[in-house]
Amino acid sequence: MPKKFPTFDECYKAIPEVRKPLNFDKLWEEEIIKIKKKPLEPVSKLKLRKSLTKTSNYEIQFKGHLDNIIHGYLIIPRKLTKVPAVISVHDYWQEFNNLEEMNQTLTNNGIAHLHLYLHKEEILQEHLKNISSSDKSKKIEFLYPPYFLDTFKQPFNYDYGVFLVLDLLRAIDFIRLNNSIRHDRIGIIGRGLGANLAVFAAAFRPESVKALALERISPVWFENFIKLSSSQLAKEYQKIVLLKKSQNKNQNLYEFLNEPLFIANKIQIPTIMSVGLEDPEHPAYTAFSFFNLLNCDKSMQIFTDENQDPNQKKERETSLQFLIENLK
Repeated sequence: MPKKFPTFDECYKAIPEVRKPLNFDKLWEEEIIKIKKKPLEPVSKLKLRKSLTKTSNYEIQFKGHLDNIIHGYLIIPRKLTKVPAVISVHDYWQEFNNLEEMNQTLTNNGIAHLHLYLHKEEILQEHLKNISSSDKSKKIEFLYPPYFLDTFKQPFNYDYGVFLVLDLLRAIDFIRLNNSIRHDRIGIIGRGLGANLAVFAAAFRPESVKALALERISPVWFENFIKLSSSQLAKEYQKIVLLKKSQNKNQNLYEFLNEPLFIANKIQIPTIMSVGLEDPEHPAYTAFSFFNLLNCDKSMQIFTDENQDPNQKKERETSLQFLIENLK
């Protein structure tokens, strides 16, 4: 029997009751103060090309908040000064589709593009190779390393959801060091987990982030995300909830410090979201809950089934045009 997804009417009426943990703001404020004191140690390596190009392309790296090395690339339009920038953040263990087209669209419109890797590409490829060559009869619980589950019992700043937010804030600090980029005209496009991180970055760096494009945001509204999503991320959080139950603590099992609902009221910039009513990994129902709490200039693109845009081209084009219009 095919899976039954919440209807559009059910999604439209999704209004969660938000109870923010008492220590939420304090914990985040303390960590944000700490990362400002740590040196970035940025490295930008120019990639030379044989053919003439209208852009300067760099392989970049800088230190994250726990001295981890963050990798990515930066493309800046040439012959222009002080351009806006877009930061792109991909989903959990999934890269963006049509990444090269994204580079071209942004730079052709005079906007720099900083793309971040949440994990090293070689780790992903090596893990996939190991899976394909392993004993097929052996049950594999998780396709990829379960970073969220593995770090759940660690201190606040080691929690993987928090860890990634802090590193994205470091990426904004990295941009602020570049004289060719307007650090007060930054947009962020995030997909899935990347959209979750983008919301936190916009809330904590309002002086820099001026537009958001959130594709299939998750996790959000954890209680229902865990029930409705078939993703590895949801399965990791299912196990985390079981661990919280076993600890018998007097706390809400679904309170997580990387819950976007807790900071929806801080988003005061133009925002576009996209959802798929039949997306099995990124539930539209939970995304609507966040959208309904936003009190800003907002819009949403809705796909009634996944065959409408199988390669994400329409979705991506709309997201990018929205960012271009709001940043230029």
